[in-house]
Amino acid sequence: ERAANILGYDTKLNDQWGAHFSFERAHIYDLSEINANRNAGAVEVSYVDRDFLKIVSRYELRYDAANEDRLQWLFRDTVDWKINEDYSFSARFNRSDTNRFTEDAFLTDASFTELNMGVAYRPVRHNRLNVLTRYTWLDEVGAKSQFDTPDIFGIKVDESAHIFGLEFGYEILPPLLGLVEKWAYRRTSLEAEGDTTYIGHFLWVNRFNFHVVRKWDLALEYRLLWDTELLESLKQGALIELDREVFNYIRFGIGYNFTDFDDDLRSLNDFSAHGFFTRLSGKF
Repeated sequence: ERAANILGYDTKLNDQWGAHFSFERAHIYDLSEINANRNAGAVEVSYVDRDFLKIVSRYELRYDAANEDRLQWLFRDTVDWKINEDYSFSARFNRSDTNRFTEDAFLTDASFTELNMGVAYRPVRHNRLNVLTRYTWLDEVGAKSQFDTPDIFGIKVDESAHIFGLEFGYEILPPLLGLVEKWAYRRTSLEAEGDTTYIGHFLWVNRFNFHVVRKWDLALEYRLLWDTELLESLKQGALIELDREVFNYIRFGIGYNFTDFDDDLRSLNDFSAHGFFTRLSGKF
């Protein structure tokens, strides 16, 4: 549990530039006792030209005073660039570092880095076709403390990954029938006690979207996931989803996943995705 006091201020510098400032003071409780006191400050700067470019940069610093004091800093940068009427570019960069104070030293306890960028092709004169490409780089150094608890018997693992993705959608019989194809490949490196293990995953998703009546759509999906290096295994299965347009450009769906894996390779699958799910999606 957490009790917090938050102060914030937003200002518009001119037609394109804006800024946001905030400060938070919080008490974090564990079993009805104060476990830590947190002070956090954030600064965000944005530049928006609706027809060409959008840039947002946010920087945040947190200080937790507890049995072991910790200093954490985070920053997030986003860029959306409309190259021309058919092509657009998007990039995201997230970085977080956690440092721990001891009597003798100032140590880096954990860190996380995510970089992803992609290009979208949405031709104005042939709007039945959409193509998306994306590259993601992940690097995570786990906190040593999470491996030193009585409930976890393991060794510290550092993880990094490169992910390549390609997706296209095509309206075969608009608006009655559409096809979506998605391919993605993830190469993961796991380092523990000086040894490195590589894992490769290849994902292929086939999806048909059927327009049923008015605002209702039905989707049938078939997925395949190969482990290409460690186990050389193949998982496959279907997914069904029924969704409805609830507002302009916003849809709510409910479905059932007959597989046990996710179609987002940004995290290693824990193979627990089986069962019912809901989805809220939007488009612009």
